[in-house]
Amino acid sequence: MNIGVMTEWSSAEDLVGKLEVGNLLEFKSDSSLGDLFPKHWAVYMGIHEGEHTVGHLVTKDDLFSTMFFSGSIEGCTGIRIHCLFKYSEEYKCRINNSSDHKFVPRPVNDIVSFIFENGKGSFYNLLFFNCKSFAKLARYDFPVSEQSFKLCSVIGGASLFFAAKIPLLAGILLTYGYYKMMKFIRDFLAKVILH
Repeated sequence: MNIGVMTEWSSAEDLVGKLEVGNLLEFKSDSSLGDLFPKHWAVYMGIHEGEHTVGHLVTKDDLFSTMFFSGSIEGCTGIRIHCLFKYSEEYKCRINNSSDHKFVPRPVNDIVSFIFENGKGSFYNLLFFNCKSFAKLARYDFPVSEQSFKLCSVIGGASLFFAAKIPLLAGILLTYGYYKMMKFIRDFLAKVILH
C-alpha cells in the first residue's frame, strides 16, 4: 500500500508502475491560486476489466474540474469508479499517502469494499465533505481534508476583518457557519450510523 509514500508530480502513465491498491492519488489543477486551490483526490482501485481504475467523489457529469468552482452541489455527486487515464490527460498526479504517519490505513480489501459499497451516491461540500475527505475516509476510516481547513481559515480571516468593521455581520456569519458545520456533522453521523 506504499505506506507513507508521496511521489513527485508526474503523468499517470509514469506513475502506474508504482501504484498499489489503496493508494491515495492527488490530481494537480493548473490554477494560479496554488496550494489554496483544491486539488482532486481519488483512491487507486487496481486493474479492473483491463483498465487502471480509481474510486472517487465526482459531479454527476463526472468532470471533477467543475467541483473546483462549486461550494455545495449536494444531490449532484456520487462515488464513481473510473479509468485513471480519463482524469489524468490534462492534469499531473501523484501518490500522496503522507497522512499514514497520522492515521493507520485500513486493509486493502476494506478500502475497496468501502468504495464499492458506498458507490450508490454521496453528497459534496467544498468546505465540509469533498473528494479529499472521501478518499481519506476510504483509506483511513476518517474524513479529514486539510484543504477544507485552509478554505475555512480564509473565510474565518475574512470574518475577522469584517468583525472589526461590522460586528453584527461577523456574528451572523460565524453563527451561520457554526450551524452549517453542526448540521453537516449530524447528517454525516446519521448517514454513517444508518449504514
